[in-house]
Order: sequence, then C-alpha cells, then structure tokens
Amino acid sequence: MSDIPAAVRMQAAQWLVDLQGPESTPAMREAWQHWLNAHPDHAMAWRKVEALTCKTGALPAGIGRAALLPARPLRRQLLAVAAVGVAGTGVWQLSEQAGRGGRLQTATGQRTEHYLADGSRLMLNTQTQVRVQFDGAQRLLALDHGELLVETAADSMRPARPFRVRTRAGEMQAVGTRFTVRHEQETLLHVLEGAVDVRRSGAPDMPVRIHASQLLWFSPDWRSEILSAADTDAAWTRGMLLAADMPLPAFIQELARYRPGILDCAPELAHLRVSGTFPLDNTDRVLVMLQQVLPVEVRRWTRYWVRVQPAPAGQARAYRRV
Repeated sequence: MSDIPAAVRMQAAQWLVDLQGPESTPAMREAWQHWLNAHPDHAMAWRKVEALTCKTGALPAGIGRAALLPARPLRRQLLAVAAVGVAGTGVWQLSEQAGRGGRLQTATGQRTEHYLADGSRLMLNTQTQVRVQFDGAQRLLALDHGELLVETAADSMRPARPFRVRTRAGEMQAVGTRFTVRHEQETLLHVLEGAVDVRRSGAPDMPVRIHASQLLWFSPDWRSEILSAADTDAAWTRGMLLAADMPLPAFIQELARYRPGILDCAPELAHLRVSGTFPLDNTDRVLVMLQQVLPVEVRRWTRYWVRVQPAPAGQARAYRRV
C-alpha cells in the first residue's frame, strides 16, 4: 500500500462507506465498478480495505474499520480506517421549521437539521451558532462561529430574494447551490453543487465565484487561492470525520471539537499521519483505535481531560514488530 496515492486510499475508504450506507443504489454500485476497473491502484486499495474490514472489534455493530498500514518507517506510518454505515444518527435533531428569524445553536458533539421558511435545508455541525434573518428583501444566515451546510431552495417570492451567508470575514451569495461554511478565526467555504459568490468584508475587490468541488479560505484582509476539494470534506453531515494524511496533532484537534472537556496531543507525535474515516459519535472508540495501531498512549487525567502521548518504550518496540 505504500506506493498507492493517499487520494486513492481515501477513495477506497469512501466507496466502502457509500456502498454500505442507506443510500446505496444499483447506479452507485455500477459507478464503483467503473472506478475499480479504471486503474490497478484502485483494485489494490479496494482489496486491502475489503480484506481488513472484518477485523473490527473496536467499533459497535454496523461499523467496520480497515487499517491500511503502508510499509514505511515508524515516522511516516499511516492509519486508515474505513467506517461502514452512518454511526450514531441519534445525535441529529430535526426541526421541521426554523422559521423566518431567530438563533440556532448546537452544543459540543451535537448536530442538528432544520428546514427554513423558504424550504431550504440547513444542517449545523458541533459548536455552531447562527442567526436566521429572513424578511421581504433577503434570506440571510449570520454565522457567528461553527460550521453549517446549506441546500438552497428556489424562492417563492418575486422578485426572488438572494440567499446569503455572512461571517466576520465576508459574505457568500448562493447561486442555486449546496455548500458548507466553517468559521473560526477565518472562513472556509466549500461548494458541493452549483456556485457561490464571495465578497470579503471591507475589501474593494470584486466578488470571486467558487464552483462545485472547490473551496476557499478567506478573512477580511486575505484569501487563499481557489483550491480543489472532494465531496468527502463534508463527511460530518453523515456522522463521519475524514482525514487524508493529516498530522496526528491536527487530527486530535479536529476530533476534540466533538467531545466535551480537553483533548490534546503531544507535539512530538506530529510525525505520525492519519488517513481514513472515523465515527464522530463515539470519540472514545476512535481513541481506542489509535492506541491499537499507533505507538501512542491515551492518558486520562480526568473524565474530561485526555491527552494522546507517546507510548512507553516497550509498547513502541512491540508496535515496530507488527
């Protein structure tokens, strides 16, 4: 597996999730077969994922994992986990109508789904706060912090009101689309379908249009190049966290968004990389998996203070013999 590109490993893991999920169709299976036959790397990655999926045990029923450990030195080991199905759908809370105005928010580890007054669908990720501001002239979501996904509906009013998402970094106007927005210190826009026009706060430049499978980082005084992105970047909407060759400290930081308390990682573990698909609704099980395949120890100081640190020397030597 060491010579198989990381993108192909991720594609194999994602196909496994999709084919075992509730939305699997004959057309999807046919598309998977075309992908499988398109390149020898695809078939090799799939055989590895499929063969190792039965070696679960760390996840509850309905979830499989496949550890794809390439033949590399310890400093560049990869962990790849293919999670089968959608875990923990119980964390979703559905609101039939979010109304024309008001504040919506989620707690740590919570994800909610809402239908807005115009029929648009809104999904909120963990630790998100957004204000819905609909009136006769606009459809506006003011995202204070967190992450959301929007599937816009055609407006029944005439003239049609623009649909916008606003953060402190700027404003995004949908062009018949499906997209995610994440705002912390900066804003990340990822367009899944259609297009979105972006205008930075206070910036004199013209809006930039972001199309499907593209993303953009921006702030009031800076913006990135337009980058390509896979739809799997929105895996949180299906209860999954996807990582592609991510440094372990960055992975732990992302996982920490979904659990209360403090979860951190020793910086000396930055040489370890993580790739794969992980269930968001049981972060303790993800930590168990990390201990089983990486030379790390999960140290629990209290129930709400957890640290991932290097494993004791004896455990690390055992890991090298695997």
